[in-house]
Amino acid sequence: MDLTGVWRVAPVDEDLRRHHHDPDLDDASWPTLAVPGHWADVNGLGDATSVAHRVRFDGPADTDGTAGTDDGDPADGGRRRWWLRLDGIATQGDVWLDGAYLGDTDGYFVPHVFEVTDLLAARRDHLLAVEVSCPEPGDAAPRSVLTGALQDPSLLGHRPRGVGGIWSGVRLVDTGPVAMRHVRVVCLEADENRARLALRVVLDAPEATELVLRTRIGGHEHERAQPAARGETRVEWMVDVPRPDLWWPHNLGEPTLVDLEIAALVDGKVSDRRRRRTGLRSIRRRRGTLLVNGERLFVRGVGWVPTEVR
Repeated sequence: MDLTGVWRVAPVDEDLRRHHHDPDLDDASWPTLAVPGHWADVNGLGDATSVAHRVRFDGPADTDGTAGTDDGDPADGGRRRWWLRLDGIATQGDVWLDGAYLGDTDGYFVPHVFEVTDLLAARRDHLLAVEVSCPEPGDAAPRSVLTGALQDPSLLGHRPRGVGGIWSGVRLVDTGPVAMRHVRVVCLEADENRARLALRVVLDAPEATELVLRTRIGGHEHERAQPAARGETRVEWMVDVPRPDLWWPHNLGEPTLVDLEIAALVDGKVSDRRRRRTGLRSIRRRRGTLLVNGERLFVRGVGWVPTEVR
């Protein structure tokens, strides 16, 4: 369920910080902002370092029953769990739903996920509130807010424009009883005979259970039996792909990408599923020379950095 669109926004002071997440707060006079977006696009907010974002929505019609997956496909069964996913906040956020604090976010390229199953089931109409902070960077040594050239006057040549905001997707997703909260895929090595992938998944289960992790890639399928503890379980494993279609830089070949699917099966039914596209390639450096799939690559070009957020 997509929650992007028109949100209400207001600069945060100490009083508003204590009340902006209250569902009964009247925000009708607040200016609006299209999310994804940056609050510098709203007149009067260009110099703000902390802005309250609010959106009201009706919850899913059915918050129980057959589960779906994070990719929007129907799952095969099991109790439905709901998650709020924020794909990008610049740069820090505190998140509330219906006045209940869900948690904080840090890192504007990092998706953050919060379970909201019980909150969605408690009522039909909802208020999502996010206080987003993006302070101006200070001295380089203690800096924790890393926005690069977007907020560096020495690179811009002028005072930086604010980059704060919810700049990527916001959505509700549903899974079965076992969810995959995080997925990471890295191709460790590859040649014409074999590619080896390192996979990492963080599972979330309401109780200890047994499941199967199924991986499909390049026409090949792998299955791994896996116990999961109550709460989070981190799983790492390797998958080999025989005779892979290798990814190459454009001057050495075709930049082939392959589809990868990881599914968590409970009692033979899909509880959650994730899909990724990845390239199967090997990258090494030998005595200052970059090698891609064992072939020398002459790296050329220039470094270009954006000076505006759009």
